[in-house]
Amino acid sequence: LLLVPAGILGNIMGGYLVNRFAHERNDMAKMVVTCAAVCLILSPTLLFLGCKNNQVSCLTSLDDKNSTQSPCVPQLTSPCNVQCQCPVIYDPICNEDSQVTYVSPCHAGCTESYTAVVNGRNKTVYRNCACVTHEKNALSPTSGSAIQFQYDAVEGECYTNCVLIVPFVIVIVAVLTAGIMCANPVILLEIRSVEPRDRSMTIAVGNFLGKIFGYIPGPLYYGAIIDTACLLFQKSCDETGNCLRYDVVALRHAFSGISVALQYVGIFFIFIAFYSIKYRSG
Repeated sequence: LLLVPAGILGNIMGGYLVNRFAHERNDMAKMVVTCAAVCLILSPTLLFLGCKNNQVSCLTSLDDKNSTQSPCVPQLTSPCNVQCQCPVIYDPICNEDSQVTYVSPCHAGCTESYTAVVNGRNKTVYRNCACVTHEKNALSPTSGSAIQFQYDAVEGECYTNCVLIVPFVIVIVAVLTAGIMCANPVILLEIRSVEPRDRSMTIAVGNFLGKIFGYIPGPLYYGAIIDTACLLFQKSCDETGNCLRYDVVALRHAFSGISVALQYVGIFFIFIAFYSIKYRSG
């Protein structure tokens, strides 16, 4: 969703700046270094811009703080649901009182469900959930008397208000735009740095190296690193499937961390190219 507008904006701005200001190789090299520096300055901030984890019972936190059940981190089975023999599926329900999400009604130990209007919408709600505990001192905001809870949990994850989503979007769009702006001057530098008879081979070799070191292995090592942030994998017939629930903090650190590390490697070679061009230009 963010890559398309950033790609369009980056290509247009990159083409305009090259046409307007960067006619010589030195100017193009300076533009590439500037774009890379912007990416390198902004990218580390993505390590700190993000949401916190929802409290997911048995995955991201201990059971409810008032619960008398034993802690079950990081397993899904606890004394309150051990007899249920729950399958490993992610069908979350939310205890709105404690704001704790449960992996599924089965893992919450629920035995009853029905449809009710919750916040103006028809939703499935659950009762008699052995693993769910309510706040002991929950009082009605109007009468001040103890609340009689009509249900223990409602379908869906508990809502998390993430105030950093707007700064995150702004920074990542800026990083993507600056990175894509480098594309035009890089291609022109490749062409102008060799003899005319070698230009087609230069482009071919550049594309080949980009695929060998980037496009082909990229999804593999990114996927492996992202999987380290998984809290719950789908399992069927003793085989591990897709990730059902991520630790969003660890995911942010893993994804942004590998991106920043690769950018440091990239800017190292960009500086080598810059000083090489500057030296050859006299």
